[in-house]
Order: sequence, then C-alpha cells, then structure tokens
Amino acid sequence: MVLGGARSGKSGFAQERVCELASLDDPVYYVATAFIKDDEMARRVERHRSDRPDGWITLEAQREVHKAIERLPVRSILLLDCVTMMITNFMFDQRTDWDDLSKEDEDRLISSTLSYVDQVLMAIRGRSIKAVLVSNEVGMGLVPPYPLGRIFRDIAGWVNQAIAKEADSVFLLTAGIPQRIKGEPR
Repeated sequence: MVLGGARSGKSGFAQERVCELASLDDPVYYVATAFIKDDEMARRVERHRSDRPDGWITLEAQREVHKAIERLPVRSILLLDCVTMMITNFMFDQRTDWDDLSKEDEDRLISSTLSYVDQVLMAIRGRSIKAVLVSNEVGMGLVPPYPLGRIFRDIAGWVNQAIAKEADSVFLLTAGIPQRIKGEPR
C-alpha cells in the first residue's frame, strides 16, 4: 500500500514498487479508477499514462473494480491507482443528497463502502496476485466544513486502515520521500 497527499509522489513510487515486484514474464495491469469529466482531469490522466512503462495493460474500472481484478490472470502484478477515487465513485453511486444524511444512511454508507473494499481485497487474494494499491491520506488536514467532506474523510480513513491491515508493507510519501510504516525491508 502506498499512501500520501496530493502530489506527494505516491503514484511514481507505486510504479517503482511494481517494477521491483515484476519479473520479465509477469503481466502488469494498471487498474485506473478515475472518471474523466473535464479537460483538467483528462490532462492528469494523460500525465499518468505517459509515465507508465510500455507493455503495462491499462484497465479502466471506475465501477465494480473487484470484477476487473477477478479477470486478471494468476501471476499478474496489479497497480490500482487509486483507492480514493474508487471509493468516491462507489459513494456517489450510492447517494446524492449529502446534506440530509441520517445516522442510519450514514451507517449504511459506511458499511456498504467497507464491504465493497472487502470485495476488492478478496478478489486480490482470490487471484493470488501481487498488488500495489495507491490511496490518499486525507485525515491529516483540516476538518471539512460540509457533511460530504467529513463522511468521505472518515470512510477513506477506515478504508485505508482495512487495506493497511492486510498489506505486507505500507509506505507513506511526503514531499516525494517514502517512509516505510509497515513491513520489513527486502
């Protein structure tokens, strides 16, 4: 797992980790979770694409990421970038009225999002693949002033905890500098 804030270097570092994990005959799959809704996002996606090594296979999986992973061949290497966008997509598919979120709705949203992430983790385990997951660390900033921001921050934190618990190693990137926060150096 690779965590970090915006422009922390997490995607580049994750690509380096994948290159270290892959042998010559292992197929590498880049699972992209972002929707391209405007020109600025298109430029971001293009920058990510141009940074990837030739030969990597890109799968667009904005929804049902677990199903995309279930189709990967055994012995594949997976780079999922990014978990934060994946849960954003899932949450927006669940609800649109964030200002009147009841306690029951909030509990249901938390539960369904964590279940969805568990499906993704089960798909990774079920394929016996090597995986690097990239996620934003969103809990170190200010408390968002609106309900959607607060619930998203909380859910993203719980999702990151669930993934980190299963990961063999976890890195936190700050200003392009990786810090191993879980796992032994290889």
